[in-house]
Amino acid sequence: MKSIDTCLKNLNDVPVETLHQVFLDAFSGYSLNMQMPLLAFKEMLTTRSYKPQYSTGLFLDNKLIGMVLIGVRQANAIKVAYNLTTGISSKYQHLGFGSRVLGTALKRLEKEKCEQVILEVLDDNLSAKTMYEKQGFKKRRGLLCLKCTDLLSVKKKHTPVVIDDVSTEKILLEDKAFLCFEPSWQNAERSYLNSRESHDFIALKNSDNFTAYAMIHTETGKIMQIGLNQCMRKTGVLSELMAHLQSQISSQELYFINVDEAAELKHDLLHIGFKPYAVQSEMIKIL
Repeated sequence: MKSIDTCLKNLNDVPVETLHQVFLDAFSGYSLNMQMPLLAFKEMLTTRSYKPQYSTGLFLDNKLIGMVLIGVRQANAIKVAYNLTTGISSKYQHLGFGSRVLGTALKRLEKEKCEQVILEVLDDNLSAKTMYEKQGFKKRRGLLCLKCTDLLSVKKKHTPVVIDDVSTEKILLEDKAFLCFEPSWQNAERSYLNSRESHDFIALKNSDNFTAYAMIHTETGKIMQIGLNQCMRKTGVLSELMAHLQSQISSQELYFINVDEAAELKHDLLHIGFKPYAVQSEMIKIL
């Protein structure tokens, strides 16, 4: 086969519209529906702290044909990178370009003094998983993607409240008594703050005390986090919270992506009507 002359560079000068077109083409045959309008793609980049200067593009005759999109944050006093996506245009897939652009991206991140790189990959995407393992990534935990259309009927005993001040949100998010598991990158507090205008922060109160909360995208029905006072776990408060969320959103379906497989909350969600539609591995590489 004739060699293809390509070059690799950062994405500083690449318009988001171009990234969007490559993304749509790269994932057109994916096992999950990854198609999204430009506005949703832009929101994804913002939410996940996309940084073009840390990202890497693969170019053929000055045309973008592949990319590794990277988000960067400070976490626990270290610089952490997140691989939003590794995508190659469909015409150029299965030619080794994915490994090449990923390897270059990792070298760039190491040069920029990032200490860790995190990503998620579908467990049934064996080729991608093998590529990441060859690049030194190791599985950190399993994550479930859940959705629900029909919830179990519940009696409403608590008062729902929409939290609209940052200080109350911060108090609840930092209260470890509510934490069900460590959120993934795309569901972390920083992700919520990056896209706060698209989400509602809804809590339940019993008298003067909060018993549960959730952050949810008001259009898509995607839950970013659930906080549950562990003392209230067996009282039906989770069912009540989910029923209230479902009544507040445009979509009839609730989605909760990246639920830790080891968390007790997983069993509670399955019990009230959520069903898994995908399984992912969260992987990490120490640079």
